[in-house]
Amino acid sequence: MDLFFVRNLFLCVLLFLVSDSDLKSYKIPNQYILGIIGNWMIPYLLCCFCFNGGFFLPWEHVISAVLISGLVLIVAVAFDWFLKKKSLGGGDIKLIFAVSLYLGTEGSLLMVLISCMGGLILAFQGGKPFQQGKIPFGPAITFSTVLLLIFFWNPI
Repeated sequence: MDLFFVRNLFLCVLLFLVSDSDLKSYKIPNQYILGIIGNWMIPYLLCCFCFNGGFFLPWEHVISAVLISGLVLIVAVAFDWFLKKKSLGGGDIKLIFAVSLYLGTEGSLLMVLISCMGGLILAFQGGKPFQQGKIPFGPAITFSTVLLLIFFWNPI
């Protein structure tokens, strides 16, 4: 079994835990974010220490994760200022950073787009969890990331 396949399966488990937490408490614990980032690094660390392959880290994924989550942060702050209320939580931005490590630039942009569409669907669906005027964005990020990993993306 491929190490990256196992890593992506564990990512899916962590993402479903994130979604559950976000749906129940509107919070994404930092432990899950750190777990997702650590899970991303495991194959590269194993190659370095077990196979003496030298430390290789796909820096383009790190740079794209910083840029895309930074762009989402700027848009969220602009929306906060314009709407005079909080529009996106810090946990959501950290989650976007963490899953962007897996997807690279193109996949991350597509993930943000699909997540926004999923968030709109959740907002219009309404229901009991959304009566407080809050919409958990973690499930939309989870859905889009799993969708990309399973059907459309072959991350390194």
